[in-house]
Amino acid sequence: MNIIKNTIYLGAIALIVTSFSHIAFAENHHDKKAEAHDHDNIPSMNEMGVMSTGVLNKIMLEDKKINITHEAIPDLKWPAMTMDLNVTDDVDLNAFSKNENVKFHIKLGKDKVYRVTKIMKIDEHSNDNHHD
Repeated sequence: MNIIKNTIYLGAIALIVTSFSHIAFAENHHDKKAEAHDHDNIPSMNEMGVMSTGVLNKIMLEDKKINITHEAIPDLKWPAMTMDLNVTDDVDLNAFSKNENVKFHIKLGKDKVYRVTKIMKIDEHSNDNHHD
C-alpha cells in the first residue's frame, strides 16, 4: 500500500512541477517579447538631434561657436531666440558669413551641451549647400 501511496504522491509532485515550469517558460517568453518592443530604448530627439533654420549673427572661429537667431524648435521645447551654439570640430565655419540664412542640425552631447553637427546655406537660387 505504501508503494501505491508513494507512486501517487510522486506523480502529483511531478505534475505540479511540470505545470509551474510551463508557466515560468510562458512568462519568460512574454518578457522577451516585451523587451523586443520596449519603447524606452528608442533614442530621444535629444540623442538623435534636430534640424532648424536661422540667421547667422556672428561666427566665432577660434571658439567653434556661432551666434544664431533661430526659429522655434518644438522638439526641444525651445522658442525662437538668439543664442550662442557650440559647433563640432568637423563643421567648417569658414564657408559661412554674417547674416547668412542657414539650416542646421543640433545634437545633445554626452556632456549635456548642444552642438551644431551639420550646417548648410539656404540659397534662394540654388540647392542647399551642405557643410559638416
